[in-house]
Amino acid sequence: MRYAAVLVVLALVGCGGSGGDDLPSAVESFERRLEASRGVLHVVTEEVRVVHEDGLPDLPPLGWSDEVWLDLGGRGWRAQRTTRDGGFEQVADERGVRTLTRGGFAALDSAGGEHPDFRMRPWREASVVDPVRLVREGRLHVAAATRLHGRDAYIVVVEPDPSTGTRLYIAADDGDLLRITHRRERAGRVRTLIQDYLVYEVGLRRPRSLGELLARF
Repeated sequence: MRYAAVLVVLALVGCGGSGGDDLPSAVESFERRLEASRGVLHVVTEEVRVVHEDGLPDLPPLGWSDEVWLDLGGRGWRAQRTTRDGGFEQVADERGVRTLTRGGFAALDSAGGEHPDFRMRPWREASVVDPVRLVREGRLHVAAATRLHGRDAYIVVVEPDPSTGTRLYIAADDGDLLRITHRRERAGRVRTLIQDYLVYEVGLRRPRSLGELLARF
């Protein structure tokens, strides 16, 4: 009954996104933090996995997880990628995106060959949804209330949807991102992918340079 009541309230107040409609304070906090031009977003994710669907074969996790530090002012980012073959590190600054493996420097993708705002795009794998772009380029709407990992949460949809059926699970108490789900083709069928967020935090002080950002970690 508790969650049914929450849904009724949401319907009555007409929850919507950043276009001026009311949003629960936790969702507004989530949106406001990612729209800020100051601060460092730090996230740690679990491995992307494929949801079980009746009548379809179970698929293994995709072997991809992240720890990312992103300067929300657009100066650059650092990402530790964990993959099935061990993983690698990527760093983006004004020169481009450097990829480093355990054996040392591996490659440099120059800035000229990257998307114009590549320093705001640490999520480069197709199976991973970029939460910052969702907020900055889309409009949020609360679709339902639920519980996740023992916490009350809002299920939030975005328009336009950059993938298919993208859903954000945002903690009702503090606006932290708990999970993103969306649908993509896997093994010839469209399946739902889940990525849980173990850490989601925004530091308030923007670093003076990317070097200062990287020196912290």
